[in-house]
Amino acid sequence: MQIFVYKNIPIRLHISFLALVLLYIGYTGLKSGMFHMALISIMCILIFGSVLLHELGHALVARKLGYKTRHITLYPFGGIAALEMSQKNMADHPGDEFRIAIAGPAMNMVIAMFVLPLVFLKVPLCAELLIVNLAMGIFNLVPAFPMDGGRVLRSWITPRKGVQKATKIVLRVSFWFAWAFIVIGILNKLFMLPVIGILLLVTIRSESLRINNKTIGFLSRYF
Repeated sequence: MQIFVYKNIPIRLHISFLALVLLYIGYTGLKSGMFHMALISIMCILIFGSVLLHELGHALVARKLGYKTRHITLYPFGGIAALEMSQKNMADHPGDEFRIAIAGPAMNMVIAMFVLPLVFLKVPLCAELLIVNLAMGIFNLVPAFPMDGGRVLRSWITPRKGVQKATKIVLRVSFWFAWAFIVIGILNKLFMLPVIGILLLVTIRSESLRINNKTIGFLSRYF
């Protein structure tokens, strides 16, 4: 569902995001009381803001480089800034791809930098917000397509190998990262990692089919 529009970019919230957050807040309230429920509610809003700013980082840099953003949609496990390739394909312009990909994690690092002094002042929830943004920024740089790190890796390889060869190399690297997420998540009972691994495998398969059909696609997606 669309919640607002920023600089002509529709900001959407997937219903699963809202459902999961409300469920978690309700569970916390029943288990730990109203005070903890209020803290969790504020933390969810701060995480929502961090994910949104990450995606806006992609979208605003893309706009400066001549790409339109169809929408930003937030999901329980991240967000997507859907970029429209109307005049040029970003994958064919590695410099553009690098700048757009790195903008999201860079935004998280900027947030972390501003929050750090508040952590030393012991402002409530700021330590958690710092950890969330550092984790978000670093994790997104894992070189697995279509994560930001996978885009960065492709932008480095493309000038030497060409976009299709570079994409195939990145997809092979991504395949092993996807299975690593699944195995590590299962062994350590980290529910989120196997879900991300499965989503990566689905995306890898889809992108592989496009490569085999000699097309890259008109839509670029960021997590």
